[in-house]
Formats: sequence, C-alpha cells, structure tokens
Amino acid sequence: MLSARFVALLEHLGLSGPQRALIVGAIIGRMAVPGSERATHRWLSARSALGELLEVDFATLPLAPFYRAADLLMRHRTVIEQTVFTRVSDLFGLDWTACCRAWGRRAAPWW
Repeated sequence: MLSARFVALLEHLGLSGPQRALIVGAIIGRMAVPGSERATHRWLSARSALGELLEVDFATLPLAPFYRAADLLMRHRTVIEQTVFTRVSDLFGLDWTACCRAWGRRAAPWW
C-alpha cells in the first residue's frame, strides 16, 4: 500500500483521515481474514492491533462507518482500480499487452 501510494490516492479523492483509516483497516482486514464488513469489524476490534498503527480504536466504532467506507470504495472504484493497476505495473516494471481471441474459433493448443 505504501509503495503504491494508496493512502495518498484516497486523500486525493477527498476522503477524510477517519475514512481513510477505515478503508485501510477494511482492506487489510479482508486480506487477513476474508469476510463481510461485520466479520472484518469484529476481527479489527477483537483480534488485530492494526488500530494502534492507524491510531483508530476500532473497538469503539459502530458497524455503520464500515459500511459507509465500503460505499466510498465502490463510489471511487474505477479511479482506484486504474490508478493502483498503473502504479503497481510501474513499480514492478510490468508491460501489459492486450490479447484478444475471436469467439467461436478454435484456438491452437497452448503447448
């Protein structure tokens, strides 16, 4: 997240500090323990020390802000996906080439 400047992207999109912290918490929580917003909230509140790093007490936050954070991610989904894709591609020096196959035609074996 740091190398892809993800938090800076969220800031550029106009998200506040608490919103950014919730989004980062939600994403890391989903990577660590995949599940719903409720399950992520429970994990962040009871099992994770991520709140200390982000300076957020997840245990005292109600569930509603997690749902609102998910809504914000969806609202900015296209910009976030395109920007992170480009930054990660640049970071790892990936050269992406589009490859298309005509539908209905039999493709040659890959081997």
